[in-house]
Amino acid sequence: SFRSVAVAEDLKVDVVSSITGDFDSNVDLKSGFRVWECSIDLARYVHEHPAPVTKVLELGCGHALPGIAALLDSPTCTAYLHDLDPSVLQLITSQNVSRLPASAAQRTRYVTGAWGEGLTRLLKGDAGLFDLILSSEGIYKQTSFEPLLAMLIDLLDPENGVALFAGKRLYFGCGGGTAPFMRFILQCEDDVYSRQEKDAAKEELMKAIREQSQSVWYKELCEEFGWTPDQKLVAEMETKNEEELKKLELSIEGWAGSSRQIDHLIDYGWINVRYFFADAQENLGDIEQRDAILNKGEFYLRIGDREKAVEAFEEALKITVGVGARLDNILTQIRMNIFWNDIQGCKKNIDRAHSELSKGGDWERRNKLKVYDGLADDFLVTQLRHFNSNVDPSYQMMTRDFEAAAGQFLSALQTFTATELMPFTDYIFYTVITSMVATDRKTVMTQVKTSPEVLSVVGDLPPLREFLTSLYDSRYKEFFVAFGGVIQLVRRNRYMSVHLRYFNRQMRLVKRLCRGDGHMLLFLARTPIDNSSLLTRL
Repeated sequence: SFRSVAVAEDLKVDVVSSITGDFDSNVDLKSGFRVWECSIDLARYVHEHPAPVTKVLELGCGHALPGIAALLDSPTCTAYLHDLDPSVLQLITSQNVSRLPASAAQRTRYVTGAWGEGLTRLLKGDAGLFDLILSSEGIYKQTSFEPLLAMLIDLLDPENGVALFAGKRLYFGCGGGTAPFMRFILQCEDDVYSRQEKDAAKEELMKAIREQSQSVWYKELCEEFGWTPDQKLVAEMETKNEEELKKLELSIEGWAGSSRQIDHLIDYGWINVRYFFADAQENLGDIEQRDAILNKGEFYLRIGDREKAVEAFEEALKITVGVGARLDNILTQIRMNIFWNDIQGCKKNIDRAHSELSKGGDWERRNKLKVYDGLADDFLVTQLRHFNSNVDPSYQMMTRDFEAAAGQFLSALQTFTATELMPFTDYIFYTVITSMVATDRKTVMTQVKTSPEVLSVVGDLPPLREFLTSLYDSRYKEFFVAFGGVIQLVRRNRYMSVHLRYFNRQMRLVKRLCRGDGHMLLFLARTPIDNSSLLTRL
């Protein structure tokens, strides 16, 4: 039977047998250094599910049975055993470790301190990131939730790390437990968008999927988010799409009949009517063929079949002659790349668009390409690499070029027409954010703050308006308040959210320089103590 470790030497635990043996919950706890039930459960789980880990951390370890189980099952593992109370590590944890084989005991480290930033820095500085983090009975009070979750985010390997917690569903009188802790985590996950907003977004998304028969994309979404597919809905959408595709194929083959006639032919079977159109394609001109193929590509694009959509647009591009029509085709493919987070395809098509534009092209498409450049080529790259681990390293170096992005956005500000890419409100948002980070004070004043285009929209985003004007006018109290609101806008934006920390860092530096009565800005701008671009802009 399991015997609890206490201060007395004769109460030391046989750590190996305790992991696999029976636990006697009525054991006499003479010293109060109790072995909690959940630590036994967690230790057994770790023992029964061995994994090749190199660094394990047990928080609030006490007897350290879960950490020891991981240590014994992984010959190359180093275990960091933590407890708030140093006496626990000395009187209990180290005593249990001393009973291990020397090869295992030598791979043990002891850490003490309260959960928080100090402990995180200590562990990260010594060990880096952990493959496995363990804790049992450590979430019995709600005040520990926030520092614990913060430590997990900072210390757990984001690629392969696993955190295992054992606890009671509810600790009466303390407010903690596994149920409140999971609720806390869900609340943190919904910090940017509330659960109600997510549910509403899903409902709106499903409405569009049904209306557009987006069968392929629906299946992709189910796989990505773990939704259970509605097989009846899938079958209905696929049947509808097959019928529409047959009509499109007939139009490509040169059938000039009415929709009713086409439906009649389909009723008799697609295979049986193909011979009617053996020579029809030869009688169609390039423009008619191109338009028919583009219609087919747009159909695939609508239902979310990316590969077939790209194939159709590329086929149409081969028989497209005019620069304007070729640019329209390529711009559509860029939007597809952005939607599906295809960085290499995006870069390829941006380059193709510039190549086509060098042959001619009207001012409208030229200005549209500036907007595409600003979004796709200059600062979208960093966002996309989070979704695609196979990105060429040369593309990864092209990150956060806010200065180039701001230049592209500002140059197209008065002639913006790329509404197929983004609403004008979003365009103004990107223009203001990139300009505030990357352009000088004069540019902000002459091209952003007093721009009629910006003024016509920025009022719809109160934090952004105050953020823009208060810093320029040296109203730092208002700037600090507006900054918090702008941070929330950045967090909720698909393309900018990945740059949140960078944006926060840049603007916090401005905030530090702004403290006081405003003279510090002028002093730093005139004193050559630092040649950084930020001080130059200030």
